[in-house]
Amino acid sequence: QSSPGSGSYAGSLVTTAGPAVHGDGLLSISTGDTITVEYTDADDGEGGTGIARRATAAGDCAPPSIAGVAVTGITDHEATIVWSTDEPSDSVATWGPLVPPQATATGSPLTTAHSVTLFGLSPCTVYHFAVRSADPAGNISDDDAGGLYYRFLTLGNFGGGLETCRTGTVTVDQAS
Repeated sequence: QSSPGSGSYAGSLVTTAGPAVHGDGLLSISTGDTITVEYTDADDGEGGTGIARRATAAGDCAPPSIAGVAVTGITDHEATIVWSTDEPSDSVATWGPLVPPQATATGSPLTTAHSVTLFGLSPCTVYHFAVRSADPAGNISDDDAGGLYYRFLTLGNFGGGLETCRTGTVTVDQAS
């Protein structure tokens, strides 16, 4: 019971999507399975004692599916990484100028429309990133573009406002 007389109970079971193994202490489930718990409420807080109770929950073994990874609002010092998932989950982006990226930024918890804004970026710099989402059951999905990592280039200000940075080779002929 959460607090005496509250009538609110919380508990957890350790589950696995694997086959049942006698004595391992894990409940083997599949996504969508109904888990039923029956217990006796010793004192319901309203004078009742020894009351049989029953609660159910649905099994969730499937991680969120990540789609639509993109970058929006790129400036010389910030950018926003966006993606969607098929179920509410958290928002984590790992990012940086090197591969694998080392910095981590988080966005809103439990959403299907994810958005993580990165601040303090350097102008005209390529940043690499990956995204991760975990649902309330702890199932995790990572998307790092198949190990290649997503990337974007920040803008630069060359005196005329923000513009795309150009890269390439410049050759200067010197007179002898």
